[in-house]
Amino acid sequence: MHLHTRVKKDLLLLLNNHHDFVPTQLLVAQIGYANQYVVKKALNELLEEIRDAFDPEELSLKINKHRGVHLYSRDGNLYDALNMIMSKDTGYLILITMLIKRNVPTSDLCDTLFISESSLRRRIKDINQQMAFYDLRLTFSKTIRLHGPEHHIRILTFSLIFYIHRTLAGLPFSVDIQPYNTLAHQVSQQLQLQTNSHQETILAMLLFVADPAIRGGKHVILPIQQLLFYQDMLIPDKPAFLSHWSPDDWSFLFIAILSADWAGFSLDINLPKTINEAQTAPSQSWLLAFETVFGEIRSERIRAISQINRQLLANLFF
Repeated sequence: MHLHTRVKKDLLLLLNNHHDFVPTQLLVAQIGYANQYVVKKALNELLEEIRDAFDPEELSLKINKHRGVHLYSRDGNLYDALNMIMSKDTGYLILITMLIKRNVPTSDLCDTLFISESSLRRRIKDINQQMAFYDLRLTFSKTIRLHGPEHHIRILTFSLIFYIHRTLAGLPFSVDIQPYNTLAHQVSQQLQLQTNSHQETILAMLLFVADPAIRGGKHVILPIQQLLFYQDMLIPDKPAFLSHWSPDDWSFLFIAILSADWAGFSLDINLPKTINEAQTAPSQSWLLAFETVFGEIRSERIRAISQINRQLLANLFF
């Protein structure tokens, strides 16, 4: 992410926490990593971008020479504004394009983003430094290629789509959404998920990240630690309509659904108790020891225990 994009994003988040005007000097101090000139330039650009893209009754920005800066958001929702900012950042566009397409001719990427090969090379170097945490990297030649563990690629791609774009329609390039909505509905029925339309939309994002990659021969290959963990879980059989998926692809999707505990995606799974509570041998041993010392765990605590188990799953796999 370019410094200027980061400043704009952080300014929006800071201003959204205030209901009145905020002095520019205070914003500079709270940003911390950018000087007054950079912050003022970012504010002026935000003023124009918000004015051009949003109805002032929905979102507006005011800059007053004496009072400072004021952001008005009718419902406090900044997703569309953040999506707008990120979708204009060249570095981010390179990243999200490569995460989804995996291999792109260098000349095509340069033409699409209106940048030179030397500029693209510099951007890729910066992106690789940020992706090193995920064991991912881009290689530069006639074709730009993404390398790294498949499950890390899927996790990072879904996270960016979910937290920045919110829907597949919000991506900076065109996507045929219907096949993934249909697939999400099929998976929901297969697992007897009690989902609403919003939750199926999020499930469609998971499937958009996974299914094209699988059709392209990219399958999840998990480390031995996670493979051994499967032995303690009862995972439903892979459905016939996902015959091109490997068992690990299906298990990984199931674990993602089971451990999901983020806002807007709290899925209730109507499956056998051992699956619904994500019970494993280690967790069962802990519960047995707990009940031996403190007595039987009553029904009102079962949901809390289920949440703990889901969090353990999320920490292990994601």
